Amino acid sequence: MQDIMVDIETLGTTPGSVVLSIGAIMFDPEAGLLGPTFYEEINQQSCFDIGCTTDASTILWWNRQSADARAVLDSTVAKPIQDVLHLFSSFVESTHSKSVRIWGNGSDFDNVLIISLYNKCNRIPNWKYYNHRCFRTLKNLFPGVPTGENTGKHNALNDAIAQAEHACAIFKKMRNR
Repeated sequence: MQDIMVDIETLGTTPGSVVLSIGAIMFDPEAGLLGPTFYEEINQQSCFDIGCTTDASTILWWNRQSADARAVLDSTVAKPIQDVLHLFSSFVESTHSKSVRIWGNGSDFDNVLIISLYNKCNRIPNWKYYNHRCFRTLKNLFPGVPTGENTGKHNALNDAIAQAEHACAIFKKMRNR
């Protein structure tokens, strides 16, 4: 599989924001198959240490979310950002594809914020910038395709899985036209 759907949870909406967690799943949109997953929670202090910031409106937004979603704010298993990026790079590399495509929900959000973290940590992502894909654009081109059920909204892995399932349903609809 050479496609990876990514979702992040953050304390801001601009590049350089604190990222709380990264969730991802490999998938094959043509075959409609889901593959291995990735999920890590990130130590907030490690983000502050590299110059990441928060914004008040996002913190207020988190205060209105479910207790399950807010659990990531007080994670006891969170790892330093450098370690999480290393693990994520290993996950990407495990596709064994030189043309892995990284999908995010918005051309200006998930992928951009992850790249910002790589830059702040003086690391280079192990995928090509021209292989970024925008799930938000895809789903807006096919608004009639149902999204399916996401049982754990605002959990990065649950959101990535739901988005990958939705992308597979859209690709199936495109094949059956």
